[in-house]
Amino acid sequence: MHFACSVAMSANFGMDLDLVKLSPEDKAVCAGAVSAYKHIREVTQLGDLYRLERPHNAPRGALNFVAKDHSRAVVFVFQLKDEKALPVRPHGLDAAKRYAVRELNPAPGRAALSQEGKSFTGEELMREGILPSCVKAMEACVIELSR
Repeated sequence: MHFACSVAMSANFGMDLDLVKLSPEDKAVCAGAVSAYKHIREVTQLGDLYRLERPHNAPRGALNFVAKDHSRAVVFVFQLKDEKALPVRPHGLDAAKRYAVRELNPAPGRAALSQEGKSFTGEELMREGILPSCVKAMEACVIELSR
């Protein structure tokens, strides 16, 4: 459910679900995703899209959106196969601005991002990347970068 909600958040957040039939855990994941999407929808709907990693014949896919004023960005990482954690490098950030790293709607029971709550310049993030928390097939990570 977390993977499906994360994929939906990278678009217009539509879900074809009967919420009555969901387990309490899945309902909590969906509620967290709805709340997170309300927070980022302006960036995902109106921001610039950067396709970072093609998912075809690869262990993961990744993309990010950047607000027109470069004040915020959202990075989506979709793990398709089990693979060791590798940095994802966002594009389109303002190299001189500082961005705080925060995972949105983290998956229950998964360790936090190693960079959670820390601040980096856009240049550092684009060069060094962010180490996502997803490493197993069908896991996803949604990361907000904000000033």
